[in-house]
Amino acid sequence: MIAFAALLNSISDLLPGAVIDIDDSLTLAEAALEEDDPVLERARLATRGFVHGRHRRWVADAKGVGGPIVVSLTVHEFATVQQAVLSVADLRERLRAAAVTDLRSTPNSIEAVYPDEDGAALACVSRTTGPFQVVIAARCPSTTPDGSTLALAIANLQIAGITSSHPSRKPSRRQVSDG
Repeated sequence: MIAFAALLNSISDLLPGAVIDIDDSLTLAEAALEEDDPVLERARLATRGFVHGRHRRWVADAKGVGGPIVVSLTVHEFATVQQAVLSVADLRERLRAAAVTDLRSTPNSIEAVYPDEDGAALACVSRTTGPFQVVIAARCPSTTPDGSTLALAIANLQIAGITSSHPSRKPSRRQVSDG
């Protein structure tokens, strides 16, 4: 799978004191359970040629700012590059259906910022590199100054590191920088 070690270290460096609270390899069934509708997600992933995945989540205490900062990394490998791109398109449509208005995308990438039900700032960045879809999500408390900006910066730093470090399918500079 993608060069995970460098990415994992960079997230830990970015969030000193962060604790890993989830670290799982994902089968099709396990990946489907991460969504609100596991039956629909399982069918979608199967249709897209899901091979396997990985999910890791860090939680960092954000002292005095109303709650923790949470960074989640999910990598799904699909059977083909095109299936990974279609999975990004699926995510784009789910975000649009959820009325996310701060959404920027290209065919193989998404960048979105939106509040969660508690008012915290959420940022999601997804890119493809070869047959892999990489999703970084960051949640910052609403009391964090410019929480959405911080969440998006965290997500973008991590996605750039992982998509540029894939050894056999290195994306172009344009692919990495597209928002």
